[in-house]
Amino acid sequence: KLVVVNDTEDGLIFTDSSNADKHFAYDQGIPSSIWTINHGLGKYASIVVTDTAGSIVMGDVQYVDLNNITITFNASFSGSAYLN
Repeated sequence: KLVVVNDTEDGLIFTDSSNADKHFAYDQGIPSSIWTINHGLGKYASIVVTDTAGSIVMGDVQYVDLNNITITFNASFSGSAYLN
């Protein structure tokens, strides 16, 4: 069971954790123009990529399968990818 605050923030809701949305954060510490991410979410996740300054960066996303993606960028950089 998972405990969450309800919408009005005046109580707790107990919910089955299998119903919780899955998410994954990935850090690319070494600058690269190709990021290969094994996220293990079992779904085609939505993705937001940011550089180290926090700016959103767009890249070409290839879904290898339900648990792996490759993102290709025009230049090498470090940053993070947030998947859900």
